[in-house]
Amino acid sequence: MYKRQIYTEKFENIQRVKNDSSKIKLLFIGSVGKRKGLLELAEAMEILIKQANGLHLFLDIIGQEEKRGEYKHIYNIFKDKKLLGNVIFHGAVLGESKIKFLQSADIFVLPSRSESFAISNIEAMASGLPVISSDVGAIPEYLEHGLNGFLIKPGDIKKLIKYIKILSGNAQLREKMGLSLIHISE
Repeated sequence: MYKRQIYTEKFENIQRVKNDSSKIKLLFIGSVGKRKGLLELAEAMEILIKQANGLHLFLDIIGQEEKRGEYKHIYNIFKDKKLLGNVIFHGAVLGESKIKFLQSADIFVLPSRSESFAISNIEAMASGLPVISSDVGAIPEYLEHGLNGFLIKPGDIKKLIKYIKILSGNAQLREKMGLSLIHISE
């Protein structure tokens, strides 16, 4: 039987970068496509930015297109919603460069419509980031809702917004969840 090994050592002991408390950096790592929940994330970002209440949200999107033409399509949706001042598409990022994104992020989001395991969640957990992810595939087996992250149903934009707001407004909760995630990923 083939066993997949996930090496989290390179993500452990990452020195978290303290950001300005009024600026919250969200991070998405995955294939850029509809299946990964990026349409829902665009809608959530649009609503959250309009409701800002003194909070400045930024989103880094890392990944290559999943299906031909999807990268441009997703990019144009964020552009049409006038979100490119708060959202940056970086394309594929690997190695030390990816670690720098994990260091500087405050919250990891992966609102996929479907997943099998979501290795990017494990990388974020090993980096000490609180995770908001869909309760699909094996994700509920390692991410316990409310204890070490938040699980949402695929397509549930209201819950996605709710949990981004909760984590954005509570640095202590972000740190507590992030620390508990490091231990689970080991």
